Amino acid sequence: MKIGAERQHREAAMLAVLVIAAYLIDTGAAFQLPSAGLPVRCTNALAGCSQLGWKSAVRGSSTAAENLIGTPRLRTAQLRMADNSGDDEWLNTKVVQQRGSRRLIRNGSGGSQFDIRSALSGETSWGRFSGLSVMGFKGGTVTMARAKNQDSVFAGNVGKSSSLFAIFDGHGKYGHDVSQFLAEKISGSLAATVKAAEAAGDGLQVSTVQTLLETSLQALHDEVSAQKFDSLLSGSTGILVLVCGEDNARKVVVANVGDCRAIVASAGWGNKIIPAQMSQDQNPDRPDERKRIESMGGVVGMVYMGDDDEQEQVISVEQASTVEEDLGPARVFFQPNVWEPPNHACFPGLAMSRSLGDTILDELGVLPIPEVSVRTLKPKDKFMVVASDGIWQVLSNEEVVKVVCDAGGDPKAASEELYNEAKVRWENEAGGPYRDDISVFVIYLQPK
Repeated sequence: MKIGAERQHREAAMLAVLVIAAYLIDTGAAFQLPSAGLPVRCTNALAGCSQLGWKSAVRGSSTAAENLIGTPRLRTAQLRMADNSGDDEWLNTKVVQQRGSRRLIRNGSGGSQFDIRSALSGETSWGRFSGLSVMGFKGGTVTMARAKNQDSVFAGNVGKSSSLFAIFDGHGKYGHDVSQFLAEKISGSLAATVKAAEAAGDGLQVSTVQTLLETSLQALHDEVSAQKFDSLLSGSTGILVLVCGEDNARKVVVANVGDCRAIVASAGWGNKIIPAQMSQDQNPDRPDERKRIESMGGVVGMVYMGDDDEQEQVISVEQASTVEEDLGPARVFFQPNVWEPPNHACFPGLAMSRSLGDTILDELGVLPIPEVSVRTLKPKDKFMVVASDGIWQVLSNEEVVKVVCDAGGDPKAASEELYNEAKVRWENEAGGPYRDDISVFVIYLQPK
């Protein structure tokens, strides 16, 4: 009886420790987890990595990697990797996919936690717009109540005479938190940029807004990393469209981080409406992006299992082009053996080359540095379309322009039709009810 009682006490004590540990991990409290079985950085890999030049990519006096080695926060994030969102942006082949419905819409009709769709419309002195954001569907076992839409959008007046449109497309377990935080903060963080743009008027230069936007987005990136949600393995792409200036000198400023996109549709020869792309998708296999990431010590490639179900390995973009099966998009990885097994290879695998958040990849050059373009609007410029990759992965610029033109000048109808067409394309390609989160603005550049 005494032995049995002692065993019961031991089991009860062990259960209490496990419960406390689970609570601390879930709340992000500082709890030193045992390293056995957890993906931690190989301590003997630091010297080799520093020789590859990744230290120069990180702001501050020490590298992100050096600050994170062995810390409870990193280990917590790594433990959560097994419970990641499974979305296409982050590679996690063993996860049960999770999807979402939470939505943030600013300056429009807000949505509750279980809204599947949110929409907003408005008019300005120079034009009119309509936008929507719709939860995707990628299967899995998660109920609607637990699902999260990882897109967040903003539309509103900023400064004295400017309008701002923004789309943030989150990814990772806390991608919805990252994108929502960014949508809430973006108008305030761009105050200096808006003030400078309005003051410059017709003399606004790309170099001026480039510097200001870099500063603003880096500050937001730093703020994201300081939040309660974990942004080591979660982040967001984002695109900003600022319409500023007076009549006859109105300009559009576009800043892009990631793979959202903005186009301007203009009347060309014979009054044919022609798209002009104002942002470039920042994918890891884009030649200049790949060169930059590899110079920082990163690896760009795809994951390949092989013919004999051998261990997963990262192969180059060139090697992947010789493989018959679809290996998905190019991704960013650490060098092999930087992390201890089982994450010594194919880790972590982000499918874009720039983002806000995803701070574990700061050292490899995956940073929130925007590419900026400025365009002076002309009477021939009819409308703009700004959207997340849920549109652009399945519709070309020309197809998007045609859908909008067929909507007869109604921005609300145009945004709805773009969603409907993208949804059909996603389902046709997947052979079933599958689609990414979709967010889109249709912005007409003349009043009704």
